[in-house]
Amino acid sequence: MPNGDGAGVAAGGVAGAGGVDCPDAPSADAARHRAKITATRRRRGSTVINGDISKNSSTPGDDLPVPGYDKAMNVDTTAWTGEGSFTPVLIDALKTIDAIEFVRVEDAPASRADSGYAFISNEVYVKFRVETRRGTVRRFGIPWPRQVDTKLLTMAGLEAALGAIEGVGAPDYGDPGMLQYLRTERIVAPYQAKGVKVVEMVRIYEAGAASLS
Repeated sequence: MPNGDGAGVAAGGVAGAGGVDCPDAPSADAARHRAKITATRRRRGSTVINGDISKNSSTPGDDLPVPGYDKAMNVDTTAWTGEGSFTPVLIDALKTIDAIEFVRVEDAPASRADSGYAFISNEVYVKFRVETRRGTVRRFGIPWPRQVDTKLLTMAGLEAALGAIEGVGAPDYGDPGMLQYLRTERIVAPYQAKGVKVVEMVRIYEAGAASLS
């Protein structure tokens, strides 16, 4: 109840309608601060309902990685029928090498099958990650800054990396443009004595590299 002098101020709050005390009202600085945050969130694609701010997950760009974040290796197998038992092992090994950014697997036209014999040929293309570094070059005797793109791995480095992975090992053949694996196994079907000899050849190339032929 208001006191005798009609001030209408109760201890600890402001007297509201009907003599009910209300909690202290926010200061002007706090109100301006909250309004500034609300406006910022609106510009960033958030939804504001009765002063509450909720994230709008459908806003384009919300799922983009922060700068410097490396996405997981992209593996494209759309042009591969899945034939071969060694090729999946090789793909899993390539996934463990951080310097590889992209892998594409394709069926090679050399694949064929005959009576008691099957030849499987797959081709794997890899793209190495590139790191941009700052360097200098001299022009007219004056050092000029420039950016240099450096691959984090080469075919020779890939050969060494695969050679250290158990179950894969060093390739049967390697040169600056290609690595080749050759695996042979015999598959004997139930109630069959002879079986089928399967030869699997997998060749690894660097994607985008010039052909040596």
